[in-house]
Amino acid sequence: MFNLVYFSILTLCFIDAVKTECHIGWLHYGNSCYLFSSTKMSWYNAASSCREHGAQLAEIETQAEDRYITNIAQTLRSFFWLGARDDVVEGTFEWSSGTPFIYTNWHPGEPNNGGPAGSEDCVFTDGGWTDQSCDVKNNYVCEKEYPEELATNAPVVGK
Repeated sequence: MFNLVYFSILTLCFIDAVKTECHIGWLHYGNSCYLFSSTKMSWYNAASSCREHGAQLAEIETQAEDRYITNIAQTLRSFFWLGARDDVVEGTFEWSSGTPFIYTNWHPGEPNNGGPAGSEDCVFTDGGWTDQSCDVKNNYVCEKEYPEELATNAPVVGK
């Protein structure tokens, strides 16, 4: 009986932190929350959908973050748009935020700007990065910042 009461009190103490972490359906990793879409859209529509959620298409900055997204993409067996493109300056990929790449994970032979008239300006991942026409419909990954106050003040449960 004591264990049940203790568990109930412990649960009530931490319920606010749980409710305010990442929204339902979003996954927490590092300093971000991620939403892996179940619908397919063009890159531009995917970017717009992320903005409607107060987010942006995922911008991968480290190998660890790439591995995390890759594991989920491969588990879901789909291609996922990332927030990278080179339609501003051909051959110079940057993130939607304007941030230059500090980490890449291109498939061998990529980026190749293949397709009709060299129209591959957007990037998807399936375990490695590939440039593709922005009009192709893929699933997508949205990313938004994990609430800073939770990252620094959240209680650690189970330690």
